[in-house]
Amino acid sequence: MADETSPVNIATGSVLKGAAREAGKSQADIAEAIDQSLTTIQRIFAGKRNITITQFIQIADFIGIEADDLLDRVTKRLAQMSERPDNVTALPMKKPAEMTDDELEAIQKKAAINDEELDQDEQELP
Repeated sequence: MADETSPVNIATGSVLKGAAREAGKSQADIAEAIDQSLTTIQRIFAGKRNITITQFIQIADFIGIEADDLLDRVTKRLAQMSERPDNVTALPMKKPAEMTDDELEAIQKKAAINDEELDQDEQELP
C-alpha cells in the first residue's frame, strides 16, 4: 500500500493521538472499539493513512469528544503547520553524536537552503 502521508493526514493523526491520550484511551482500545486493526489505527495516528469520515466519527464518539470539535482541532493544527512541506528537514535516524562531520554539515546545508528566513537578518523579520 502506498504511503498516504499528507499534511491533512499528519494533522489529523496528531490531533487524534493527543485527544486519545487526554481521554486515557490506547490505540488498541480504539481499534477494538471501532472494529479496525491495530495497524490501521497506528497508521492513522502516525499520519500515514487516510481516515474515513466513519472512522473519524467512531473515534470521536469512543474518546468522548464531538467530531466537529475534533475537526476544529485538525483545522487549527493544519494552520499551524508549515505551508511549505519542503521546508521541513527529515530527522536523521542516527543521533547527532553518532554522525560524521560530513553528515552533520549536509543536514545544516539542506536546512539553510530550504529555509529562506535563515537568510534574513533579524531586523528584517516581522
